[in-house]
Amino acid sequence: MPTPKTILIVEDELLIAEDLKELLAEEGYTSVFKARNYNQAREVLAEEKIDLALIDIQLGDQDEAGISVAHHINQTIPMPFIYLTSYSDINTIEAVQKTRPWAFLLKPYSKEQLIASIKIAYTNFKAAPEVNIAPSVSTYVNEESFTEEQSLIVNEHLLIKDATQFVKVALKDIYWFESHRNYVKVKTQHKVYLLRIALKELELSLPKNMFLRCYKQFIVNTYNINTFSNKSIFIDGNEIPISRMLQQQVLQRLKYT
Repeated sequence: MPTPKTILIVEDELLIAEDLKELLAEEGYTSVFKARNYNQAREVLAEEKIDLALIDIQLGDQDEAGISVAHHINQTIPMPFIYLTSYSDINTIEAVQKTRPWAFLLKPYSKEQLIASIKIAYTNFKAAPEVNIAPSVSTYVNEESFTEEQSLIVNEHLLIKDATQFVKVALKDIYWFESHRNYVKVKTQHKVYLLRIALKELELSLPKNMFLRCYKQFIVNTYNINTFSNKSIFIDGNEIPISRMLQQQVLQRLKYT
């Protein structure tokens, strides 16, 4: 089976891009380039011989910058590309279909799904190298189990659905939750998980004595707070802001915790 030697990651979130690069390295893909926006992606594509691209649709404040990258690839460089996104609304899908990608993965996806998509996309591309774009949107990888993320609190653990199985994360080990577009980052000491759920919805299931909303995008585990000031909370050397709107109730809670 043919294997891409060089891969381009187009992702504006540095943490997600670096995690993805490490995941690829574990599977033997060591020549991996990163770009945070449309212009950087064009520069890498012009300077390097890229075999396959992994593209996030929204890059920074530009809702469809990733789609623009795909159009550029179709117009200039015959190569397969795969969308990695948290968006599955009808408008996004219609825009994506026009670029005819070789695969489409909803975040959060499993390692197995990603590697399988890369292998299938690249194999199909090499089988018909004269074709510059994917022949059909039927190459989408969008398993039904990933259309809706589920979370459960059971025996002081957060169960995060990952494809057909659940990952158990002890609540005491969670540092904070951070909202990002259509999913939530779950930060622990050694790993970051991606949870496809609204932060407000997740907040309803969390124990009030342990977790505290301190900012629009953040819910922190009060048990893991090292220090705090009038404007910030510090956990394991990381600074998390306290919003002005929530400042009074946050500080009152922390002073008596």
